[in-house]
Amino acid sequence: MIIDMKKGQNILKSGAKHICFAINAEGRNTSGFAALIDKEHWPGLSNIGEHKLGTCITHEDNGVYYHALVCHSLEHGWQNMREVIKQCFDAIETDEEVATIAIGTGVNGLLYRANFYDIFAGMMDSKAKITLF
Repeated sequence: MIIDMKKGQNILKSGAKHICFAINAEGRNTSGFAALIDKEHWPGLSNIGEHKLGTCITHEDNGVYYHALVCHSLEHGWQNMREVIKQCFDAIETDEEVATIAIGTGVNGLLYRANFYDIFAGMMDSKAKITLF
């Protein structure tokens, strides 16, 4: 469920302990927010290898947990977004509040036809306590 919205604020400077973002199932994450996280906090994320849609991969760096949500495919695009996003957020292993960027609204989301309304609905359906940046 979305408990707060902080549109326009910098998620990386927010003090959030848990930061969520999208990655692709093929594991080739060389652009967008995932590429920034690879460069600054999670070396190797850009070529992490294949993972199943609906899963979450977590990495800790300096007390911040980065949750890579496997929610789209380079080959098949964004399918069943509402359910896949819900599965991803429900797979995060914490009861604490999590912060997320507006998944699907960047260049990659536009190129691969992400539907933010379905993504938002999946966030709302999730049991996770989400702050949307």
